[in-house]
Amino acid sequence: APLGLHHKRSQMLKRFSQEYLEAVREHGTPLPTPALNCLHGVGRYASDAYRLFIGREANLEPTDVYLGWFAQYQATRVAGTS
Repeated sequence: APLGLHHKRSQMLKRFSQEYLEAVREHGTPLPTPALNCLHGVGRYASDAYRLFIGREANLEPTDVYLGWFAQYQATRVAGTS
């Protein structure tokens, strides 16, 4: 059963999608982190995940435990290849 937020979520997804397409037209892809952070619905978790998986930033300290584990793993891989 839906939580009663399906209308709000669909509106948020539509707005995010429109803003994302506009940002890609303006900045290209992948988006710079500041442009991504301005998109509707993008919070700390999404920003950290984008910086880890798309930006490949090794010196990131995310607040999410699982992203933190991946950041540590990625940092050791980067350090091991030097």
